[in-house]
Amino acid sequence: MTALDRLVPGPHLLEIDRIDVAAPAARVWERVRHGELAHSLPIRALFAMRGLASGQRANLWASSTFRIEDLKSTVERPGFQILVDDPPYEMAVAAIGKVWRLDIPFTHVANADEYAAFAESGFIKVAWVVRILPRGERHSHIELELRVVATDVRSWRRFRRYFRLIGPFSRFIRRSFLRSLARGTGMLDKRSNESPPVSDVGTSPDSWPDVLEGISGASRMALAVVTPFLRGRRAHWGLDPDTAARALPGDHLIPEPRWSWTHGIEIDAAADDVWPWIVQIGSDRGGFYSYQWLENLAGCRVRNAETVHPEWEIKSDQGLVLHPNVPPLRIVSLERGRHLVAHASADPNARMNGKPWAEASWLFLLEPIGPSRCRFVSRYRVASSNDLTTRLSFGPTFVEAIGFAMDRRMLLGVKQRAEAAPRRVLAA
Repeated sequence: MTALDRLVPGPHLLEIDRIDVAAPAARVWERVRHGELAHSLPIRALFAMRGLASGQRANLWASSTFRIEDLKSTVERPGFQILVDDPPYEMAVAAIGKVWRLDIPFTHVANADEYAAFAESGFIKVAWVVRILPRGERHSHIELELRVVATDVRSWRRFRRYFRLIGPFSRFIRRSFLRSLARGTGMLDKRSNESPPVSDVGTSPDSWPDVLEGISGASRMALAVVTPFLRGRRAHWGLDPDTAARALPGDHLIPEPRWSWTHGIEIDAAADDVWPWIVQIGSDRGGFYSYQWLENLAGCRVRNAETVHPEWEIKSDQGLVLHPNVPPLRIVSLERGRHLVAHASADPNARMNGKPWAEASWLFLLEPIGPSRCRFVSRYRVASSNDLTTRLSFGPTFVEAIGFAMDRRMLLGVKQRAEAAPRRVLAA
């Protein structure tokens, strides 16, 4: 009986990837089970695509070291963990959660027996095993097996819809991991995670973490596109409905939007320390702290800043540049330390003559909620003509889905930077 037979004896989904490598089995086992995997971007992405909680994922990318045994699950912070460890040639990692959720709720179990017995409705059990088999003295066969089982029919249907989107990325990453092992069998002890540092600005290409995080962002966008019924919930992400519905600066610019969002996040830093991060947002300044690789695929040519640059602070007579080839949004209201409102107005002649038109406003608002805590709010409002082309180009069907993923990541990016170094400033 294999490790996964003990955890998931009757899977709803089973996928196996295999590869032969030119290295002894014991050496491959030591590398995968106990070795440093910080440079193995595919295996990091595998864990991220399997639904690690956002905090764990952030730590995973930020850490300079990573080993399989770093995966822990506790009552306070449930997630993936090693549940079967059969040295020298097999181990299984597993978790229980509602993986189709935007922020996945996991359930902690203490051991493999509890995992196998878990049957509460509404959950998916995900487990995968790395199996290493000797092929003579100098070669090995590696299998990466994935099993998924739902605890009820409704959860299985939800997972199937989710996996239609995420499955191709998961398969790509698993196979990339195996190929990286095959390519590196002659270099298993070589440290390949060292790369030259990049500055905050410049034309340096996106790194592999940028690319893989971008893939995760694209998956979130795809999920949003196929769940228009969740648009109402996404519209006030991070805020309760009453807080999101308040009148805010800039609302008069578009009093009756066709659609909008009001997202928010609380930050453990004083508003004065968060404000400098916000006012250097823009493709010509500090980037958007979002999915950099996706921004650059669209031609933004950004490098997300990791340091505050006072000389980049946007002024009231300047514009918010979203793309080098698109006219900037005009700054129409700016109260330093409090808010800024950017606006793209509609062509008045187009509106007057019944031609296609669109306009948008974007508010960045900081609200102190204590001496060392504040709330960062992003409100985006759109109005447009009613023709089909304009509705598709500026309506919520695609723009809201993309905007939600990018805006959410921007809020998290500001939070991470401000909390990590709230008073770190690079002199002009």
